[in-house]
Amino acid sequence: MGSVLDGLDLVPVARARWFASKGREVVGVREVASLAPEEADGAALVVCDLTDAGGGSTRYALPLRDGREAVAGDALWPALARLAALPGVEVPTGPGRALADDLSNTTVVLGERLVVKAIRLVEVGSSPEAEALAALDGLIGVPGFRGSLELDGATVVVLQEFIPSVGAGWEPFIERLVLLAAGREDILGFVRELGALTGRIHLRLSERLDVALATPILLAARRDEAERSLDALAGAHPTVAARAAALRERLALLDHAVGAPLIRIHGDLHVGQVLLRPDGSPAIVDFDGEPGRTVAERRAPWTPLQDIASLRLSFDNAAAAARKRCLARGIDPAPLLPWADAARSAVLEGWLDALTPPPTSTPPPTSNVLAWYNREMGARERLLGACEALKQLAELRYAERFLPEWLYAPLETLERRFREGA
Repeated sequence: MGSVLDGLDLVPVARARWFASKGREVVGVREVASLAPEEADGAALVVCDLTDAGGGSTRYALPLRDGREAVAGDALWPALARLAALPGVEVPTGPGRALADDLSNTTVVLGERLVVKAIRLVEVGSSPEAEALAALDGLIGVPGFRGSLELDGATVVVLQEFIPSVGAGWEPFIERLVLLAAGREDILGFVRELGALTGRIHLRLSERLDVALATPILLAARRDEAERSLDALAGAHPTVAARAAALRERLALLDHAVGAPLIRIHGDLHVGQVLLRPDGSPAIVDFDGEPGRTVAERRAPWTPLQDIASLRLSFDNAAAAARKRCLARGIDPAPLLPWADAARSAVLEGWLDALTPPPTSTPPPTSNVLAWYNREMGARERLLGACEALKQLAELRYAERFLPEWLYAPLETLERRFREGA
């Protein structure tokens, strides 16, 4: 065993949010590969197989120094950034700072200019985020791609531009909704622009990465997978059982989506992935794809309506969290429900507008593979309903496994948005 693994405490490893086998003790570790840059002064990024008490083994990347997690100020981070950087990218010197705690990956900001992301769950193949950011490079509202690093056939580091913000993620968005309920905030315009940015992202991805058409086999596979998940969730949660028929109705709408254009999508787009920039405009980050899916699945084309469905449900979840805070602070939460309805419409309208090129555009609108979503309105609405059911089930699974304290929000959204015949 390499010295950098000596003394590694496996207890906090088993409790980490990025550890997939939740609730199981880690009983073994085996080094597969490591990267110890000379400038890191003894620290290393170690790819290793962690064996849990159930006998399962999963491969992870661990940034370590002396058997402990390398902190944000460690020399390892700028050293990794220099190895990952594209030619001409200048890496700031000096210690970094953690961008956020307890995420699925580890992100460190260097010099307020670059973000180093260490990908925890290691899978052979190109990183979905590295590919997406490279395709989107130069698009305003998306981090610029600055490089990536592979180890043992897998992408383990993604280097990207740091986008300054005055609010990032769930917490500030929920607080903005509390202010909205109190009559001191209006963010519907921001939501519409968020939809437009999402549309511009989808257009660029459709131009530069793989596209496909939805087939009966693909749609049936998604539906079958979701129905198995629904069966498991309904057996554990009475609220899900009470809405099972409504969810099945929505999932059945996938059958009507044959021929819909499929592209590379964000895959996990919610308000937690949205930044409020200093000029008031949105930015979108974290293009890793849906948690729990393989690299191949996250790179595969899917309907861009999945991202819109995810955003719409995240507005409902944020409103549920804001409602809880309003009640605790003596604020009337009544404005939150109509706001959520309006936000769902606004984000879709902004997205559709972005997909509609001006009459004088070159190339002509007929060359836009996403024009289908403006043209086939009935099919679009049915597919959007199905995508919301897919995302609702994924959100419930994720909260149940990783964030049980958050489960109340998607359960509340489930009760409000999913009714038979609706």
